[in-house]
Amino acid sequence: MARALLGDAPAFTVPAYALLLWGELPLYALLGAAAACVGFGFSLVLYWTEDRFEQLPVPGWALPAMGGLLVGLLGIWLPQLFGSGYLTTEHALHGELTLGGALILSLLKIVATSATLGSGGSGGVFAPLLFMGAAFGCAFGRAFSSLTGLTATPGPYAVVGMAAMFAAAAHAPLTAMLVVFEMTRDYGLILPLMLATVIATLISQHLGQDSIYTLKLKRHGLHLPAPAGDLLQQVTVGEVMSFDCEAVPAEWPVEKLEEMILRAHHHGFPLGDAARNLVGVLTISDLEGTLAHSNGAIATLKVGDIATSTLIVAVPDEPVPEALWRMSARGLGRLPVVSRQDQRKLLGLLRRQDIIAAYREAAVRRAHSRAFLRSQGFPGQDQARFVEWRVRPGSRADGATLAELHLLENCLLIAVYRGT
Repeated sequence: MARALLGDAPAFTVPAYALLLWGELPLYALLGAAAACVGFGFSLVLYWTEDRFEQLPVPGWALPAMGGLLVGLLGIWLPQLFGSGYLTTEHALHGELTLGGALILSLLKIVATSATLGSGGSGGVFAPLLFMGAAFGCAFGRAFSSLTGLTATPGPYAVVGMAAMFAAAAHAPLTAMLVVFEMTRDYGLILPLMLATVIATLISQHLGQDSIYTLKLKRHGLHLPAPAGDLLQQVTVGEVMSFDCEAVPAEWPVEKLEEMILRAHHHGFPLGDAARNLVGVLTISDLEGTLAHSNGAIATLKVGDIATSTLIVAVPDEPVPEALWRMSARGLGRLPVVSRQDQRKLLGLLRRQDIIAAYREAAVRRAHSRAFLRSQGFPGQDQARFVEWRVRPGSRADGATLAELHLLENCLLIAVYRGT
């Protein structure tokens, strides 16, 4: 199988193909866009796999064994998936992989890496991202040569794909450019590298605000420090959302919902199916549009027939400004709050009045923290930050001593609260 993955050696040397790069810039831009989708997809697959492993009813020690078994089964067919894969990456950089072999390796590396890390195994994502990017770029170059009949080597596409894939997943275009350039020392690839990595980063950030690294922190309730002026960045959706909401059955007749809106004076409701899973959202605007065009047929309509099924949701552990950005961008007055692990499980609603209350709470927190620091005579109290850290059951801090927490030297622990 390993031999079947290798193709013919490249026909051009580095100086020869350098002349072709300028005319192929649109193709490198397209490669950057494609790598962004694959890199973003890798993040989704990785953490989806992690959630699936955590839901398995088996002891924690058995999960890495199950992930290793899956990787081992893949490795029987494709041993190139084992380890860092630097040798395979080198084959891709020299354009020595076939189109089908490069494409299969790039996709199955996602599966193997997700199974390893998602099951709790040890490892990182840097080398796998380089592997995926090089293989995917080589496949892209091979496909271009097959479609156009040109004999340009796929090696440069593998180099650029490697940088674009890492930039898309890590949201770090400069790091990707410098690391790959230091590895290849090819000045002719500077412009394609810059173009592809920037495009890959922009598209990936549009698809999701978090990189593959920061998403891991966010899933554990940790958020990177925000600018000092952003009060709401330290307040999560779960702290201010409204829990007293129930999904309206989608099979209700529209007339019944009209009566409910008039009685409750709410402008929108989440909709649930027979199993009470979130399936849509209905607002007064939806109802008014239906009444204006129903031509007397409203009695036959169900709530699910006129609801908006394309959902924009929030999760409890994200900062309020991120949810507020999605609301303001689409002119929404509320967002359903769902579980990060199961986005059909309705937990509550985030309303505009909840955000106003969150801002007031954040302002009070800052005023109290500054007053406390000022009363203790701390110099530069305006630059200091007061942080309330909640120790969650099962976390690394749960049951640990202060010495075991390894707090930073410039941190001062003020108080520890237990219970109320």
